[in-house]
Amino acid sequence: MDQEQQHTGGNRYVSIIDGIIIIIVGAVSLYLITYYDSLNYIFSYIVNSPPSYANNIIAGIIIFALCIGMFGIRRWMHTRGKMLKAEKGERTLRLSNRRFQSVFNSLGDIVFTLDKRQRYTALYGRWIEKQNNFLPESPVGKTSRELFGIKEGSFFEKSITRALAGESVNYEWSITNNGHRHYFHMTVSPLGDESNNITGVVGIGQDITETKKIEQIQNRYKWELNRILEIVPEIIARYDREERYVYVNRTFEAVIGSNRNQLFGKKESEISIAKELTPFWQNALSTVFETAKEKTLEGELPTPTGIKYYQARLIPEKKRNGTVDSVLVTAHDITTHKRHEEILRRSEEELERIFQSTPGGVTIVDLNGRIYFANKEAEQIFGLKRLHSKEQYYNDPAYKLSTVDGDPLTEKELPYSQVMMTGRPVYGLEHAIEHPDGRKVYLSVNAAPLLDYNNQITAIITAITDITKLKETELERERLITELQEALNKVKTLSGLLPICAFCKDIRDDSGYWHQVEAYIKEHSKANFSHGVCPDCAKKHYPEYFKEENHKN
Repeated sequence: MDQEQQHTGGNRYVSIIDGIIIIIVGAVSLYLITYYDSLNYIFSYIVNSPPSYANNIIAGIIIFALCIGMFGIRRWMHTRGKMLKAEKGERTLRLSNRRFQSVFNSLGDIVFTLDKRQRYTALYGRWIEKQNNFLPESPVGKTSRELFGIKEGSFFEKSITRALAGESVNYEWSITNNGHRHYFHMTVSPLGDESNNITGVVGIGQDITETKKIEQIQNRYKWELNRILEIVPEIIARYDREERYVYVNRTFEAVIGSNRNQLFGKKESEISIAKELTPFWQNALSTVFETAKEKTLEGELPTPTGIKYYQARLIPEKKRNGTVDSVLVTAHDITTHKRHEEILRRSEEELERIFQSTPGGVTIVDLNGRIYFANKEAEQIFGLKRLHSKEQYYNDPAYKLSTVDGDPLTEKELPYSQVMMTGRPVYGLEHAIEHPDGRKVYLSVNAAPLLDYNNQITAIITAITDITKLKETELERERLITELQEALNKVKTLSGLLPICAFCKDIRDDSGYWHQVEAYIKEHSKANFSHGVCPDCAKKHYPEYFKEENHKN
């Protein structure tokens, strides 16, 4: 406004001076024409005619017109210069305004200024430029209530009033545009003149819509996570770097039987939960904070309902720089599992006692063929000190497996393989193994599958009986039977038709040679002879002996 007044005043001043100059020039011209006839002589000289009063008048008019024309040209040149200067100023002003607006746009998504009467003097910003229909008309000269309504405007006016009092105000503001909710972080500060007098306020708004959405998602996630943590059956707690409770869930509260608000901000040593375990627990927490590594613990925990067993995981929660900021603890009740484990342990001990007292050997082989259990009898049968070593398998070449007859035993003929292929038990399979000292042991094996709840094979159990003595007895019996059979065959040969001398009683063999009866029978059987004399032969060959005998009688 001041520049326009200066420009108008300057033009008026120039117009007055031009008018005064024209009047003076006209007066001088009339004076010369009237009193000196100077123009008449000049004009007559130019047109080659005698001077006259009419020529004098015409010459004066021409001179007067030239003067007016000269001052008109001067007036036009002055006005033209003013116009060029004004256009240059306007271009500079527009450029400055664009630069000013660019600077303000770079400062924030919304930038505005207000005067002391809380009327807008400017409204810029990247977000304003993108929202074409955000403001249907210019905001300049209007108040916040006129632009945004009474509710939003009153909210703005409170912050603006504080800024006009010299205070910088930060607040969040939201508005719905095109059906979408937009959120802004606003900063309103006082705006002063050269004398530091507050003349208005300046405000800058940053669009935080995306941040707000993420924050809302995080808050919803935290709410849902907190709801889950509150209903899970596991104990959940969090400790800060001072090893103080900063969070416990309802399960923890129910287990210890006290209000969790009494735990917040306290250490283990400051509460009355299992004081005998406090040093152990504090040492575990300190280790996790120092090493930044997860730790798993198992132990007893006294509760109002009795002793319970828990398995706890101590999980370090790290900052971006890698330091541990807190430790999250989750503890799972394994009381039932421990009881089942104890029952299972006792059952296994009882089963092992049964297996160890069984007269035969018992082995259990897993699906990989590894013998992971064997009683003492089985170890003695196989001649090894620790059969259930992790390196021992059912088909170890050290056993030198073979059939009873000594033939090599194939993989398919082994009891383990037959059960794995058919899924059915096998009984009385006999084979032999050879000890390192060369002694052969004969075995009779029963094998059956061990099944789970889904009838899937989990292992193979074998019952082994050492039948070495029985086999040796059977072999000896078979040998005797063979020998007796051979003897019987020879006896049958002697019982056939034998050519014998009617006088000397020698026997002729198949080759035509004659042999004494004793020699022939001894050769063809195992019979031996003891010589004696029958009574008839004795009387015949020893008559003198029998004569004395008769005389006595």
